[in-house]
Amino acid sequence: MKHIIVIILLSISFSCFSQEVIHAAILNKTKLINENVGHFNLENDKWSIDNYLYTMNENIIDSLTFVKLINKAILEKSEKWRKGEIENTYLVEKDEILTIKKVLSELNHLNKKEIKTIRKQIRQFKNRPREWRTWPISITKPIFSDDHQFCIIGFVFGNTGRHTELYKKTNLKWEQIGTFNMWAH
Repeated sequence: MKHIIVIILLSISFSCFSQEVIHAAILNKTKLINENVGHFNLENDKWSIDNYLYTMNENIIDSLTFVKLINKAILEKSEKWRKGEIENTYLVEKDEILTIKKVLSELNHLNKKEIKTIRKQIRQFKNRPREWRTWPISITKPIFSDDHQFCIIGFVFGNTGRHTELYKKTNLKWEQIGTFNMWAH
């Protein structure tokens, strides 16, 4: 019984960690998220690790912690986001026809600027051929370091590009400290 309680408490704390870092990661990006979890496209050979660290400024994270994050990310399995896992976002299903009314009805506490941005993104989504869309973005599940001080999240921008962001927890807030593995179509 004690083991079950411990497992439940750990999953709740992990969920809180995930919500905080995901909120920080998508804050200025979008509220339209692909329901399919993105996948990391990372390599763990020496050249790739050195390249990632060089791209970000090698001194922001120790290389052992970084290599462990990359290895965890490579092992991560893709799945679907469930409603409520990412607060105040709209999960876009495959081949879904988006309507502004439907999307806005599922989102809470939006200011005028956010509503204007969502309207613009939905219009862009409808008016662009499938091959060149940048919305919705796909987000990977966050991968945490063993001490929960660092985290990586991958982003796929429709089918026009991708990158991975590195976050560090400072003063009880998650801050983006680096971007690596950038690719553009």
